[in-house]
Amino acid sequence: DKEQLIRDSSQIYSNREKIMVYKVPFVEALELVKHRRVYVERGMAYVPHTELVSILTGMFRTQLSKSLIKCARSLPAVSDDERIMSILNELTTAYNGDDFSNTKLEGQVSVAQLPAVSKTSFPPCMRNIHEVFSEQHHIKHGASLSVCLSASLSVCFSASLSVCRLRL
Repeated sequence: DKEQLIRDSSQIYSNREKIMVYKVPFVEALELVKHRRVYVERGMAYVPHTELVSILTGMFRTQLSKSLIKCARSLPAVSDDERIMSILNELTTAYNGDDFSNTKLEGQVSVAQLPAVSKTSFPPCMRNIHEVFSEQHHIKHGASLSVCLSASLSVCFSASLSVCRLRL
């Protein structure tokens, strides 16, 4: 059975000895079948281990949907308990990620601070534009529009003009 699978999938995978496949029902691998990434025989899809993430994601979404429906059905039963309702109400506003609201650079950034700020605070696209401008003293029109539209940095207009004059 495995040898047949290896022979049939030889067009896709060149390293035949290291193929690890999983036998799953056809309906769980529809996306992979659509893109012809699996071997299908008698209602079963043989999924290579490299494509297993797609199957696991589908299974997780299905379980999550079922659990959310179950929770929604049981909510009226627990709505009388204040302890549980306070926790549930707090979940909608709780955020456990990093706090980006308190930035170290407040106000305007001076021209002298620009090289240091570009290395630590710019997003990768803006950092690349700044590096190209520093090296070549020229940027393309699309890049200049990106710089103008960027609201993440507050450099006054006269300071930015002086930077351009210094570079030229």
